[in-house]
Amino acid sequence: MRLRVLRPAGDPVPLPPWSGRVGHTDSVPLPALADEHNWRVFLFGSGSAALAAAVIASIRAHTSPTPEVVIPAFACPDLVAAVRFAGAAPVVVDTSPDSPCIDPAALARVLSPHTTAVIHLRFLGLPGNGPALRSVLGRDGPRLIEDAAHVYPRAGILDNSADNSADAVVYSFGRGKPLSLRTGGLLLHRREFADAVPAPTVTDNSLRSQLGHWLRCAAYDIAIEPHIHGLLTRVLRMRTDVIGWRELDRLHGFPPHLSSLLARRLRDAAPDRQALQRLWGDHLSHVPGPWVDLAAAAGARTVPLWRYPMLLADEHLRDRLFHTCRREGLGASRLYRRPLAALPGCPDRLGGSTTPNAADFAARLLALPLHGAVRPGDVARFERVLVRFAREHDRFGSARARRGDAGAPSRVPTSA
Repeated sequence: MRLRVLRPAGDPVPLPPWSGRVGHTDSVPLPALADEHNWRVFLFGSGSAALAAAVIASIRAHTSPTPEVVIPAFACPDLVAAVRFAGAAPVVVDTSPDSPCIDPAALARVLSPHTTAVIHLRFLGLPGNGPALRSVLGRDGPRLIEDAAHVYPRAGILDNSADNSADAVVYSFGRGKPLSLRTGGLLLHRREFADAVPAPTVTDNSLRSQLGHWLRCAAYDIAIEPHIHGLLTRVLRMRTDVIGWRELDRLHGFPPHLSSLLARRLRDAAPDRQALQRLWGDHLSHVPGPWVDLAAAAGARTVPLWRYPMLLADEHLRDRLFHTCRREGLGASRLYRRPLAALPGCPDRLGGSTTPNAADFAARLLALPLHGAVRPGDVARFERVLVRFAREHDRFGSARARRGDAGAPSRVPTSA
């Protein structure tokens, strides 16, 4: 029987339409996206550009000649690129134990008169800790920017903007994201501060540019198909799971020919993956082992997620389970794998303190797929992998105890 193999990334990118028009579109029909009394919507050519625009707005409201922006030590390096482009110095801060969220106590220690903004994450769609960070910053303190690149917009602040503690929220429509056009980003900014948001540059909407984007979308859809992806990674030795440094060189605008496609997709409801999320969580809870269901620990079993997170006891166990899942074609991911300062190509000079919690979290995280190609049978296959993995771990632990090997046993996480 041939093994069914899952895609390693998200859903395919929809091939964009052709407009035939050249030039820049100033407005995009985005009905029902935000409460017009509280928020303004800005579109950019990428999530990084949208984030940089939010940082620039925070700098313009501040008087420091040497602005600083606090970012979590566990994050995509695009945060660093956006902050540097905006003209601020990135200051990394540690996360809470067993969590991707900024530690409020660590945040309080790195704040200075030069801090213009703090960026926090909705990692994989998990709830952030914006209210706790806001209590540290105060109402008149630095701006709080929420990076919601892993959140489907209709499942996030756009449905309950009045309850959000952030001053700005950024979404990404890049490749692999919950709502993906392979390019584009959206900045939702509180209206009272929105006049400081910079405008994007004029976007090339020529037929040549449209053709190039169409070809890149088609190539991406082909590359994420399991057997093509296997050829790229195992035969051609291409590193497709490494998130490296990408410099941001301009605040490029949103491609006008994608306007109608974006508006249509934003009107659609978020994909219903609740049944699939429950299956992942049920299997993780039914099989005892050296892991924790991070979604359950964060109280997010019913929150729409981008991928389903689990936290292993240590990096060795995480990597063993990852390679087992890959052999079984289950499409698991280790994501960033290292804290920001240790990611390939990331600038060496990042201000801040040591970040042991972020390093520990990055080394132990495994994310399970929630895209449209995952079926209940795939999740059942994963449960069988978990059972075998737990038995092997128990046998190894028992043998080690009989030998009296020195060293502490692997730590099993207990909270998010």
